Amino acid sequence: MHPLRKRFAEYIKKQYGAGLGADKNEGRTEVQAQKIAALGLPYSVYVEAACSLLHRWANHKGWKYPYWNVVTSDSTIGRIKTMLEYVDNLHSDADYHAAFTDELSFALDYVWWLNGQGDVRPRRTRKRPSRNVTVEVSEYLCRMYGIPFVTSNYNEIAKELKSLD
Repeated sequence: MHPLRKRFAEYIKKQYGAGLGADKNEGRTEVQAQKIAALGLPYSVYVEAACSLLHRWANHKGWKYPYWNVVTSDSTIGRIKTMLEYVDNLHSDADYHAAFTDELSFALDYVWWLNGQGDVRPRRTRKRPSRNVTVEVSEYLCRMYGIPFVTSNYNEIAKELKSLD
């Protein structure tokens, strides 16, 4: 099994409790894995980010989890690339990048949990970031989901997303 597919299967098992079989198109997986590797992300980070972006859409479609072909599609790879470019353009400070990335990961999981899509309340891996980081993460979340930015309160953002369903 390709390492990318293996990371996907592990993530789906952990988050959704579903077991996945072997890859049906290993050639496509290899091509998409090369595109993902070019982003500079470990496969596990890419899978988590892609599934976080696609979870609501998959749920809306009636799927148990975001499917493999969607997670590894060119459009999803493009969305992740855009996200990385956005983060790169924020600040050149490595500590700021780490704080933004950690907070974005927390915010995605928290909004997902608030909307009833997770059993365990997510916890931050770091202390609460600066107000500036929280605002920029909130702006990014709103931009990513196509809702107007009006608050940096994740609870309000989750309500707005829930109302779109």
